Amino acid sequence: MTTRGSATTRRQPKPLRTALVNELSAQGIIRTPSVKNALRAVPRHILVRDVSLEEAYAVHWPAADDGHPMPNGPTIAAVLLELAQTLPGMRVLKIGSTTAYPSALLSHLTGEHGEVTSMNTDGDLGQATADQLSLTGYDTIRVINGNTRDGYADTAPYDRLISFNGIWDVPPAWLCQTAPDGRLVVPLRMRGSVYRVLALTRANDHWEAAPPASQRGHGEPV
Repeated sequence: MTTRGSATTRRQPKPLRTALVNELSAQGIIRTPSVKNALRAVPRHILVRDVSLEEAYAVHWPAADDGHPMPNGPTIAAVLLELAQTLPGMRVLKIGSTTAYPSALLSHLTGEHGEVTSMNTDGDLGQATADQLSLTGYDTIRVINGNTRDGYADTAPYDRLISFNGIWDVPPAWLCQTAPDGRLVVPLRMRGSVYRVLALTRANDHWEAAPPASQRGHGEPV
């Protein structure tokens, strides 16, 4: 993998972000203006580590062992954000992710009157997330560490709860911490690295599922 200090990073990031958004739009992955604007604005190359500038804005990583190209972080993020339908002023709990990129995207979507809480189980990862966000001006995001299955009750209820980690089942705490008519977006693992992305809406004491979108998961950094 090429590091950020190589010659390939001498290109400007803005045209690469624009090309990424154009390609994801052409594929029908991005459909809403707000998500397009967020991906155009957020500097992913600063929010990820050990990735070249061109790799940071690639739609796919090189092909996996089965010959299929693996979706890159911006592609996965776009799928989840389109399903989440996050609006300005919303309160959001973001679960997981190996980078600060999704938190910054959500902060852009919720705007100055919104509130984003980023939760990870790994303390070192949480600190790295906070450090990366401070470099890009997204320092109003609350970064916490803990058992993600317990959610974070202190700032609940949430209008949106979005998991960037694949999970086997939906923890009961997430339902309790989602506002009435609030939405959960989660990659539900079916077997191995294959998962189905679900958008669920809270209806009293249970979830109601929106039509799912199928994606494959390969452990790529989001």
